Amino acid sequence: MNTVILISLGARDRLLVDGRGFMAAHAGVAPEEVRVLDALAERALKPGEPAVAACFAGAGPFVVGCSRPRAAQALLAFAGVACGGLPVEWVALPFDREALRREPGVPWYPVIDRTRCSGCGTCRDYCLFSVYD
Repeated sequence: MNTVILISLGARDRLLVDGRGFMAAHAGVAPEEVRVLDALAERALKPGEPAVAACFAGAGPFVVGCSRPRAAQALLAFAGVACGGLPVEWVALPFDREALRREPGVPWYPVIDRTRCSGCGTCRDYCLFSVYD
């Protein structure tokens, strides 16, 4: 049986769907069986955070839903959870991109060297945190 996990990257990570309900329906389990890992970005900064490791306890397979799977994978790796060796199906959930822009916080803007930029869009595709959209 699949272990189903719903990840929130942080306080401003707002899904456009009921994440728990969506993941339960996707994986064919009851909503109360979906494990929820909130504030992954903050938790990843705390070495040995038990809640992070507990979500991925067992051999899997895992079905993991979040707004930005690549960002979640990078944060999990930083927290010491090696998802690369686990059977994981990543589900990208629709999220409110505008919430990242309209709410107060620490602004961060990438700087593009226009003398080297060809306009190919690779940086937009590669960015883990959707700052180019």
